[in-house]
Amino acid sequence: MSTTTTNSQPPHVFMSPAPEGYIVMLAPDEQKYMVPLHLVPDLQHAFESYRHKMRLGVPQASSSVQQADPNVVEYTLDEGHSSHFPNPPLSEQECLDVHSEILALQQCLGISYKDAAHRLYMTELAKAKLAYKSMKSLKHISEGIDNSLLDLHARLGAGS
Repeated sequence: MSTTTTNSQPPHVFMSPAPEGYIVMLAPDEQKYMVPLHLVPDLQHAFESYRHKMRLGVPQASSSVQQADPNVVEYTLDEGHSSHFPNPPLSEQECLDVHSEILALQQCLGISYKDAAHRLYMTELAKAKLAYKSMKSLKHISEGIDNSLLDLHARLGAGS
């Protein structure tokens, strides 16, 4: 499979015999991936962020690692148990991850560090608001389903 780089494409995007609407990209791990054209800008940003992380020497860490904190607030909900850390400070790993994302965004858009950080913050805020709205609407849907099932159960119980 021969690939050639075009002058209009970034160096990690290759034109090759791929189905229409797809392009072959070279990932930071030197693997070639076939990607739909509509995902290319987002994937380029993700790859740039990853490259910045590697240049900064950010190690790969499990996201499930939690810091031990004596001020843990614990809740018992129904039969489950939940621990919450009240406003924990970011770990060094998380700070470096955010920094590399800001640098990648700054480079891609040609904006200041402050503007890139603000864009990233506003994006995360929008994601949190959307997740909260989704959670609320699913809660209302769940309550509606429960009420419908109780009503149906009452009708079936009264009919027999």
